[in-house]
Amino acid sequence: MQARRFETPDKAHAALAALAKRWRSHQLETSTLIDHNHYARKGRPTAKTPIQSIDWQLRAQVRPDVEHIASAKR
Repeated sequence: MQARRFETPDKAHAALAALAKRWRSHQLETSTLIDHNHYARKGRPTAKTPIQSIDWQLRAQVRPDVEHIASAKR
């Protein structure tokens, strides 16, 4: 999931929410969006090079759900 890129931030958050819904023993702690610019031509972009598109990538941290794990052990 972390290596996947999305067209819009909304699609990225929706994919993360769908994935987090399936987790039983983990919880989402933090998530950040990283933008990746795609320029109109190859090579190093100058200040005047127009941006052709932007892809969004999620970086999320997950932590174990201690209460759920403890109740499952019982």
